[in-house]
Amino acid sequence: EVYGTLTVTDSLPGSSHVGFVNSDGVWVSGSGEGETVSVSGGILTGGTGTSYYDGDNYYDDACGGAVFVDGGRFTMNGGSIVGNYSSYYGGGIFAVNDANVSISGGKLMYNYGDYGGGVYLDGSGLDLFAGSITDNTSSYGGGVYAYNNAYFYNKKGSISDNYASDYGGGIYLYEGSKLKMVGGTVSGNYSSYYGGGVYLYESTFDLRGGLMSENEAYYGGGVYADESTFSMSGGTISNNLAS
Repeated sequence: EVYGTLTVTDSLPGSSHVGFVNSDGVWVSGSGEGETVSVSGGILTGGTGTSYYDGDNYYDDACGGAVFVDGGRFTMNGGSIVGNYSSYYGGGIFAVNDANVSISGGKLMYNYGDYGGGVYLDGSGLDLFAGSITDNTSSYGGGVYAYNNAYFYNKKGSISDNYASDYGGGIYLYEGSKLKMVGGTVSGNYSSYYGGGVYLYESTFDLRGGLMSENEAYYGGGVYADESTFSMSGGTISNNLAS
């Protein structure tokens, strides 16, 4: 658990340096002021989730395989979050209570969470300035799951080759959440049912730039909008497949 600021760097750049997180992963608490974890190198792997009580339900070791951000701030400028597991929410990162996740480099890959293979947002924000969220797996939201008025901004990041067995191969937006995409890519993602690239329910997707391509689903290879608002003023949607 982090109170204050923690910076994680790789002491041997260019080596195969790996940092194993324990079963609870890295916890960033926002109960004080300015609680921040910054990752700029190395690898966070092997986490299996943190226990969490949301006021109604208790999730035992089930949230945020590698990183749990509770009202704090998590920044990633390099390194990798790889091979972590959560039985419920956020295989790589779980963010709740107006937390902020900012990614400017590095990779989130090969993580699993039933909701949000790479990242799960509950009333929180994700700024993806660069870097990649790739090859993650879930039931809903292979790359990113955004819930409860969450906000996701993609400037130049890549959401690619993620898999959801149900909805939202790349991204799942739910209950008032918003995605603004001005650049970057959403490509090669797969969902067995709805929304290969992006699935949204009672949410908003504002596409202003970037590329959505080669995503696949049974319904809505690129985008599936259900009781939602999708607007497109730029960018490209091409070569997606709905079977």
